[in-house]
Amino acid sequence: MSPPIPDSRVWWMPAILVCAFLLRLGAPGTLGIDHFDEGVYASAGEALFANLPRLSIDPGIVPYGPPLTVVGIALSNFLLGGPSDFAAILPGILGGTLAVYLAFRLTRTIFGQQPAFVAAMLMAVSGMAIAFGRSAMTEAMFIVTWLMAMQAGARFLVRPGFMTATLLGLGVGLAQLTKYNGALTGVIVALTAVVDMIFVSRGTPRDFRSFQLRIQWGIFAAVIAAAVFAPWFLFVEDHGGYRSLMRHHGSYVSGVGRWISNLRLQLAQGWVLQAQMISVIFGAVFSIAVCRVSGQSRSLSSLAKLLGLIVLPNAPVFASACSIPRTWSKGDIARRMVVVWWVTMFLLTPLYHPYARLWLPFYLASLVLSANWVFGIEHQAESRQAGALSSKHTWFAFGVAVLAFVALTSWSVDLAAWGGMRGMPTVWSNRTDLRHEIATHAEKIRQASARGKTVHLLMNPTGRRALAFELGVRPSGPGRLAVVENLGNWQARNGPILIDLSLIGPEDSVLLTGVPRETLEKIVESSVERNRAHRGLITILDMAPGVALGDKLPATGLIWIEP
Repeated sequence: MSPPIPDSRVWWMPAILVCAFLLRLGAPGTLGIDHFDEGVYASAGEALFANLPRLSIDPGIVPYGPPLTVVGIALSNFLLGGPSDFAAILPGILGGTLAVYLAFRLTRTIFGQQPAFVAAMLMAVSGMAIAFGRSAMTEAMFIVTWLMAMQAGARFLVRPGFMTATLLGLGVGLAQLTKYNGALTGVIVALTAVVDMIFVSRGTPRDFRSFQLRIQWGIFAAVIAAAVFAPWFLFVEDHGGYRSLMRHHGSYVSGVGRWISNLRLQLAQGWVLQAQMISVIFGAVFSIAVCRVSGQSRSLSSLAKLLGLIVLPNAPVFASACSIPRTWSKGDIARRMVVVWWVTMFLLTPLYHPYARLWLPFYLASLVLSANWVFGIEHQAESRQAGALSSKHTWFAFGVAVLAFVALTSWSVDLAAWGGMRGMPTVWSNRTDLRHEIATHAEKIRQASARGKTVHLLMNPTGRRALAFELGVRPSGPGRLAVVENLGNWQARNGPILIDLSLIGPEDSVLLTGVPRETLEKIVESSVERNRAHRGLITILDMAPGVALGDKLPATGLIWIEP
């Protein structure tokens, strides 16, 4: 008797995970740190690594973010034998790969096996997820904790009790320890319970009892989440106070008046991160594979939907929006949680400064919903039963959706903004330029210090970290290093200065008192003309989100002035 043929689906999930890891790893030699926040987190993690026996935490990270990412960087430093850019980025690569599996698990729990493969594939090849997975930012770890909290939330809403409430509290607490909006995971679960009671259950005795259990155990989950976050809260209170920290984060809130313009920039940046040729190729290959694995190899409709999600600008956002009415009306409370998640983040994210990374929680909900849209079994069964009149309505709705997609895309997307076009870097472009620029200026700093001069630095924490790697604790000689906050605090007679052009504009050259005119002209020229992708894509987009709509690339690079 012949042995049974193994189910090919067993091998596809590992294949997707391997692909996700390789896409995030890329060419290891191109990995580097050049974003302001990366320097903060990497330096904090390296300081924690250096003080592992005392388990002390650098208070310098308090204004910027909670500690989970920093702890991951410290452990990576320990395992790899010391600090390096790769050690700081490795937790992001591993976390980004793990997030692909968690997206699979979450989608399978809520929508079933077929959509789960689609969600995993979309996460694996997502340019946005890859870009932040190749960095020392908080985002890769945040995706992991966010998906864990959503998984726990879905199980809690279906079956509220001690164990599910405990897992929910732990998930929300960990998300809050990764980023200061992590508690939104708990808010989304609570909103789902309330909205479901008001608009779906409508107060029937059985459903009201379920609602009571969700509220009671939800309070318990909130206590668990608070207990998980409490040590960090107390630490912040001892180092500047939590209220001042919230004021710092509140300064980035744009408000309702900029909601539409911020939404436009988020959609534009989403397309820039999506339009990566390597991702599109891998996505097309996996689309064919997922259709075969899902037993729908003959369904041109499913394959066309998948390819559309990969190629068309922001297609997951539009597909998920189209799937919301059916998901809400035909699904259970776990499915409605994904809808509440999508709507909540869609409304809240554009209230904040349009950093591309803030779009990730909303984009995750879009991927999960659009995965179900591809293999909507209920939708397909109902479509086969529909009559001619229903068919006409379907085609009319389809036409309206296409027109809306074209209109919104033309408003919010620069179709020519493909990765690598117009001097813009790709997700996999070399991010070591800052390190190399620092190395070229290190000898000048040593020579100036040897002559007893004070070398001034107008640089962000990332540049100062790279310089510390080159020079050690301090350069040899009687001179010293001095950090200046802006050009107004420096004059030519004070000594030479190393300037990060991303921190100044051409108009700031008037602050360089005592500098020869030809040097001023050089700075203006460098600020306006010189830059062509000296920094990574996520850094460029954070510095100037308007680049996604065709604005000029911001000035980057270093310039040395020695009067």
